[in-house]
Amino acid sequence: FEERTAPEYNWMRAHGSGYHYWAGVYNNQNTYLAPWFLKLHKDQDDIWMRLADGKVLRGGEWGQANIWNADIRSYTQDYCETQGRTFRGEPFLVCYDYTGEPHPFGAQPPGQPQSSGYNDSAVQAFRDYLRGKFGTIAALNRAWHTSYTGFAAIQPPPDSYLTPPPKATALSYEFARFRCDSHAR
Repeated sequence: FEERTAPEYNWMRAHGSGYHYWAGVYNNQNTYLAPWFLKLHKDQDDIWMRLADGKVLRGGEWGQANIWNADIRSYTQDYCETQGRTFRGEPFLVCYDYTGEPHPFGAQPPGQPQSSGYNDSAVQAFRDYLRGKFGTIAALNRAWHTSYTGFAAIQPPPDSYLTPPPKATALSYEFARFRCDSHAR
């Protein structure tokens, strides 16, 4: 296959066809974690998504990874860069398909927590996001009409799948924005 002499290459060349490469990475329901990565990190709860009730969605080679974990971010970036280097000269490659839209939800049965962003690393990243946006706790308190003593005092809101707020709050809005921006980034 590497030498481009396989029958599939001849067929694609003859029919002017190509293929897409499905990359099983970066979709919370289906993140592929290579055996070597799991051997190093599998017992670390922070690599897996933690829900608001504390439940950790442990997986195997396929699972729900915590994108705020530095090892997961590094793994994902390396995975994508390696694919790019490996297939950049592939003449029949049409596109990379990164498994649908990444999203911050846990796909639990109804009545159970759904939202990601409750890992310790995620909570710290949320506080850092707020610090970056507002600069100081005083500025955040003015904007939100709150009286937090510091960014460390801010906790994520309850999971909106379990406790829907009667209306959006500054906290619930910023937490949703933070999660979506994190996944897009």
